[in-house]
Amino acid sequence: MMIEETKCSIHDAFCLAKNLIRYNSIVYDGGSTEISCAIAVEVVADKHPGYAIRAFADALDSFVIPDGTC
Repeated sequence: MMIEETKCSIHDAFCLAKNLIRYNSIVYDGGSTEISCAIAVEVVADKHPGYAIRAFADALDSFVIPDGTC
């Protein structure tokens, strides 16, 4: 199991380096999209009082962040 995870991590690192050289940009991963959405909805929820939007913001905030396993 540990060897497979190591191989997966090395593969991911090589893919990242290849894509960074090829495209010269970075796309964030690891739950960053979910966190960004949760923050944006919380900002709107603070401006518009109401139970439904606050519940939606809380639900987004409680998502489990992916651990990046292959």
